[in-house]
Amino acid sequence: MKDPASRDLPPPPSPDWLARLEKLHPHKMMLNLAMIGSALIFGYLMVAYAYTRIEVEADWQMTLPKPFVVSTLVIVFSSFWLFQAKKSFAGEQFGLLKKHLGYVLSLGTLFMALQLWGWWNLIGQDVTFRGNQTSAAYLYLMSGLHLLHLLVGLLFLLSIWRNVGRASKDPVKSLITATTPYQQVRISMLVSFWHYLDVVWVVMFFFFLFTL
Repeated sequence: MKDPASRDLPPPPSPDWLARLEKLHPHKMMLNLAMIGSALIFGYLMVAYAYTRIEVEADWQMTLPKPFVVSTLVIVFSSFWLFQAKKSFAGEQFGLLKKHLGYVLSLGTLFMALQLWGWWNLIGQDVTFRGNQTSAAYLYLMSGLHLLHLLVGLLFLLSIWRNVGRASKDPVKSLITATTPYQQVRISMLVSFWHYLDVVWVVMFFFFLFTL
């Protein structure tokens, strides 16, 4: 039989990570799970690409397109402006926030254009899906999958940028945007996803660089 005094004891405290997990917004939770799943897919593709490139097609030579190099600098620079945008949101400087998000939007669009230019460069080297190089197919697949992720990020960014633009012109909307918890969640989701895309591309870029 239980000691009556034991009924008054508080439940054991949850670990810090579990407590943070319980407080996480459902949309942020879904995004985190999606990024984990996406990272596993990219990881599998890189392993398959490395095996094919090193063990099966070691004699095949190609040059990494220069637009890929420039696009790497562009996406890293875009993360810097997104960090500035997060600071602007925290300071409720919506005019500045719109400007910083606009920079990120422009750099993200430039990144996509450079990636397509890089593909065109690869085609000029006769690196295509129709060739006999399986590793070339992996290269297109990985960079194309990353571009698809980036397109989703750009559409989400565009939605936030438009909302911020409307809020920056109306003090009432600015106050609502600044005090609405979900707007903070959206900004946090954008920052997390964009930095994730940044890290994924940088890892893939150096992976390509050292295996070509």
